[in-house]
Amino acid sequence: MKRCDCRITLTVAALAIVLTALAPDALIADGRVFHGQWWRLASGPFIHATWAHLVRDLTLVALAGIPYEARLGRMIWILGLGVPPLVALQ
Repeated sequence: MKRCDCRITLTVAALAIVLTALAPDALIADGRVFHGQWWRLASGPFIHATWAHLVRDLTLVALAGIPYEARLGRMIWILGLGVPPLVALQ
């Protein structure tokens, strides 16, 4: 049996689906970060405004994560999950 080389990709996708369904506004990275709600920096990439937005993002996650996770390991996800919230706060 072949080993799954994209466990982190699958975990990120699953978290995005669950968190978007359960808490659509609770975790969005926005200006509330500057008022002490620091968890929003880490949770922002997992929350999506619409289901279509989620599907588009999951498609991009699959396109980048599945082929590159085995080669780049966690680095791809550190950058992929860390950079977008910082850009959104600009």
